[in-house]
Order: sequence, then structure tokens, then C-alpha cells
Amino acid sequence: MPTAQMLTADEAADVSPKQKTTTLYHGTVERVAKLAPSQGIRPYSVPHHTDEPAFSDEQAGTITLTTVYAAYQAFMAALPDKRERWAIIELRVDRLYDGNLQPCTAFLKRKEKDVRTWEQSLERSGLCLHTGRVPAAAVSKVWVYDPLSNWLITRSVLHTQLGATAHETRRKELAVIHRWLTGEFVTATDWLAEQTEQYRRAQEDALRELWQDRSGLDRFYLLSSE
Repeated sequence: MPTAQMLTADEAADVSPKQKTTTLYHGTVERVAKLAPSQGIRPYSVPHHTDEPAFSDEQAGTITLTTVYAAYQAFMAALPDKRERWAIIELRVDRLYDGNLQPCTAFLKRKEKDVRTWEQSLERSGLCLHTGRVPAAAVSKVWVYDPLSNWLITRSVLHTQLGATAHETRRKELAVIHRWLTGEFVTATDWLAEQTEQYRRAQEDALRELWQDRSGLDRFYLLSSE
């Protein structure tokens, strides 16, 4: 199990309140996410993905949290022989015990594993670990998405790669998709600005129309105090 390391006074001073992360996310499937507001999230296993990334490990007692990869986590949690809707759970950091948040180095190369804190881990790879059960009190929102409802969004998620280099090069595009999937106002222009592929005007118009289709996205839960 990872060991927590505290920030030094100098390191803490370098992190302003505006820079501090206030929300984290975990992507899973609808059947798990709908229990989160009442039961929290217990570490669980996804046995069918033996050679693929696992973002929850029941044996190790950890759950991987993220700032931008929640939809990819949901894809990896879905059973391949069932039509399962993806889900994104928003968590309030101020309701998580800081000692349970740890760096995630599983997707980093050897020379990139020098992260000491979960904040540094998020900055390096967009991922960090939570040890033990995530408390229900930390759950602030839950969204559910049908991956068959919008091929543009789903295709963008399926093209995800992990690691420090991939995170650095695609973090802006990933953030746009994440914002779309968490109900924020974001435009097709924001997404197109992050694409290397050039589209003709007619193609752009078709993509803009598809971008507006959120018929497969539902907000299942909203914390009543917000």
C-alpha cells in the first residue's frame, strides 16, 4: 500500500488556494455509481480486464481518482458482454481524508515516478489513488452516459492513452470531453481547437450538430446542500 508523504512548508507555500484541487472524479458503471450517494465507493475488481488498466483494485484496497480520465475509467469498468451505461462520480476533496489520497505511479515510466504527493501525481498523470472506501458524504454529483448515444464523444474517450506524455499533450482535449460529460457548458469550437485533423466546413457543421446531442447524458444525483 502506498505511503503518504506530507508536503514540506516550502512546497505547501507554493500551492495557492486557487491552484488546489477541489473536486476529483471516479468513472465506473451505472450499477456501481447509483449506490455511491448512499454507500460510498468500496474498492472493487474488474476481472475481465486482466491485461488492461484497472482503476479499482479490491485486493489492494484502492480506487483511482482523476481530473480528466473518468469516462475512460467507466469504459474500462463496463462488462464487454453487456450494454452498460457509463457513470462519472464527482467527489469533494474537502470531504476526503487527506491521508487516504496517495500518488498513482502505475502508468508512469521509471524516470517519471518521482512524485511525492497526490497533487503532484495529478499534475503529472491526471491520476491519484484513494485507499479504502470513499465515503458517501464526499459524493456531490453523479452523471450517467449511454456510450451509444453520441459516437463523437465516445470515440474521443476510446482513443485515450495514459502516461505523463499523453497527459501533457491531450489534457486540454480530455478536459473538454470531461466537461461535456459532466454537464458543463462547452462548445464544439472548444473541441475543434484541440484537434490536429483538419475538417471541411460541411464536416465541422455536422460535428457541431452532433456535439449538441446530450440525449444520452443524465444527471442522476446532485448533493442537496449545493
